[in-house]
Amino acid sequence: MGESDLHFVTKIQLFSGPNFLGDHISFEDDQASLPASFHPQSCRVHGGSWVLFEDKNFEADQHIVSEGEFPTLTAMGCLASTVLGSLRKVPLHFSEPSLSLFGLECFEGKEIELTGEVRSLQAEGFNNHVLSVRVKGGV
Repeated sequence: MGESDLHFVTKIQLFSGPNFLGDHISFEDDQASLPASFHPQSCRVHGGSWVLFEDKNFEADQHIVSEGEFPTLTAMGCLASTVLGSLRKVPLHFSEPSLSLFGLECFEGKEIELTGEVRSLQAEGFNNHVLSVRVKGGV
């Protein structure tokens, strides 16, 4: 089975205040630079997943948000002092799922590769301490 793109609407609304208050702007495509005077404090994701970057041009620390409501920066996985600089939508591809879990950071230690649903890592001979993950395919 090959990989294919799935096309559907991806949209994110950014608000200048917490709890979806203040000015807002919406995007359906990547933005290499958010307006310098606009500092998002909350967001609603209406489709897909988005990577939020702390610098322009998709650089610096990243935070991922998926469909849902995020009333504060901390709800988005950011520090309360974070200033976002750019954002990029996560492309959605359907392909065979494949995921490797590692017992140590930096993809080291005991490894288990998963290609389907697993209800218990212990039943697969792996403990419940996963310190790094590599997604090889799938959603």
